[in-house]
Amino acid sequence: MFDQNKDYSTKYPLLNQYLLDDIGPKMLYYLKEFNEFTKYMIEKYSFIISRKDAKKISIKDVQNKDPILKKKLQNFIKLWKNLKKYAIKYKYRENMVPKDFTENDKLINFLNDDNLDMEFI
Repeated sequence: MFDQNKDYSTKYPLLNQYLLDDIGPKMLYYLKEFNEFTKYMIEKYSFIISRKDAKKISIKDVQNKDPILKKKLQNFIKLWKNLKKYAIKYKYRENMVPKDFTENDKLINFLNDDNLDMEFI
């Protein structure tokens, strides 16, 4: 991302300081892999698996049958460790305790689920 070995500090002192101090740009580093994982999950499982079933199935069981998911999940779990402390608020809900994701979690934890009245995710 930002190569601290190059002499940006004298050539671009304000930009250099901003990138070193502000957490926002650093989080952008993880955006591509985060989006790839969530997009894959939506495309693969939305309207295919019910909420009821997603609560019973572990992501470990699913990834064993899906090598693409396995790689994306491993990357997601690694990057989530750097992001989770900032993921404390969602829409109108109160602040939440950041979740640690593992391969033993249920599939529903990795899927977008905004409407509990619907049968499918």
